Amino acid sequence: MPTLITKYLSNTALASGKTHRQAGAMKQSAIHAISHQKNDTKARHKIVGTNIHHSISAIYFS
Repeated sequence: MPTLITKYLSNTALASGKTHRQAGAMKQSAIHAISHQKNDTKARHKIVGTNIHHSISAIYFS
């Protein structure tokens, strides 16, 4: 997973008022989800479900 996207995930989580611990957990959850196949529907739902901006899934899955 590109560093730029992981950094964006962290910054987005922090900007939305999450603590560093929460932001880290959200990032790990997203990284785990997209480590699966790109066309995995469950992974796609998990990313959107982490409450991170939808552009992340759009960047990765498009």
